[in-house]
Amino acid sequence: MPSNFCLPIQRHMFTLAITHLVLVTLLMSWIYFGFASVPKLIDEEPLTDGELPSLTIVFGARNEEAELERALRSLIAIDYPDLEIIAVNDRSTDTTGEIMDRVGCESDRLQIIHNDSLPDGWLGKNYVLQLASQQASGEYILMTDADVSMKADALRRAMAFAKREEWDHVAGLPHIDMPTALLQCMGIMFFQFFSILFKPWKARDPRSKAHVGIGAFNLVKTAVYRDIGMHEPIKMRPDDDVRFGWLIKKHGYRQCLVNAADCVSVPWYTKLRDMIVGLEKNSLAGLNYHVWLVPLGMTMLAAFFLWPLVAPFVLASPACWIYASVNVVILIAMMVAASDNAVNPFYTVLYPLTIVLLIWATTRATVLTLWQRGIYWRGTFYSLKELRANTLD
Repeated sequence: MPSNFCLPIQRHMFTLAITHLVLVTLLMSWIYFGFASVPKLIDEEPLTDGELPSLTIVFGARNEEAELERALRSLIAIDYPDLEIIAVNDRSTDTTGEIMDRVGCESDRLQIIHNDSLPDGWLGKNYVLQLASQQASGEYILMTDADVSMKADALRRAMAFAKREEWDHVAGLPHIDMPTALLQCMGIMFFQFFSILFKPWKARDPRSKAHVGIGAFNLVKTAVYRDIGMHEPIKMRPDDDVRFGWLIKKHGYRQCLVNAADCVSVPWYTKLRDMIVGLEKNSLAGLNYHVWLVPLGMTMLAAFFLWPLVAPFVLASPACWIYASVNVVILIAMMVAASDNAVNPFYTVLYPLTIVLLIWATTRATVLTLWQRGIYWRGTFYSLKELRANTLD
C-alpha cells in the first residue's frame, strides 16, 4: 500500500487512540471520585434508643428456602427497639412458608403473610411489597430482599444517617456475595455500568435528574411512600428498585445513596447461568423498552472495552502502544473498584470475558423477550404489552 495513503490512516488512528485514552481515563476517574463521595454507613454513630423512630421491615419471598432462615434470623437479631418485620410468603412451592412460620413463632417482631394469588397487572415482588407496606405501622419502612443479612447495629446507623440530614429515602449499597472469580468480576463490571447509566452518587442533588434505588436496602419515610402512590405507579416494572427511586425523586423528595457494604450483605447469583437468566427480566426494562438502544449500547460497549484489546495486535506504532495504555487504565480502574468492594483485585483480569458474556446475555435476553413477546419471571409470564404499558418518562 502506498506510504502516502498509509500515513493519513496512521495519523487518524493515532488521534483516535489518544481520544480513546483520554475518554477512558476521564470516565474511570469520574466513577472513582463519584463513589468516593458516597458516605459510608459504618462511619455513622448509631442512635440511642430514645432517638430512634419506629421502623417496619418488609419483604417478600418466593421459593427462597436456601437463604431465608439465615436472613430471617439476622433480621430478628437486629438491635432496634421499636421494630416490626412483615414477611410475605408469595405463592412458594418449596418450604419457604414453613420456615417463615417456624421462625415467626420464635419472635414477636415477625409477622407472616401467606399470599396465594397475584392480581392481574402486577409483578409479584411489587405486589407483595405493597401488600406488606400497607400494614406497616412504623414511621419508616425498610424494603429489602429475603436473602439479605444485616449487622445488629445496621439500622441504628442507617437511621442516624437518614435523620441527620432529613433524607426522605436512603438507598444502601450492600456487599454482594458471589462464589466464583468470574461472577465477582461480572459483579464489578455491572457495578461500573450501573454507575455510568444512573450516576447514583448524584441522586442527593435536587437539581440533578439522577436517582437511585436498591432492592436490598430502600429505607423510606412511610408518609412519603404513601404520598407517591406506593407501588401502584410501578406495579409492572421488573426494575422496580431503580424506578422506586425515580418515583421518589420525581415527587420532589430528597434521597441519597449510602455505602452499606460493611453492614449489609446479599448473595446475588451463585451460578453464571442464574445471572444470564436474571438479565432476561431487566435488560429491556432498564432501557425503558427502547429496543434500538440495545444494539447501540452493545456496539459502544464493544468499541470502548474490547477494541483496545485487539488494537495493539493490528495497528502500527504509536497507536498500538496508546491502546495498550487504554487497557492498563481500564484494568487499574477495575482493580481499584474490586478492592473497594472487598473483591480480589486479580479477579479483574477476567474483565474481557465478562464484557463478551454481558453483550451475549443482553442480546440473548432482548431477542428472547421479543420472540416470546414478554418475560417469564418466578414462574409467571408477563406480556410485553403489559410491561410497556407501565413505561415511565
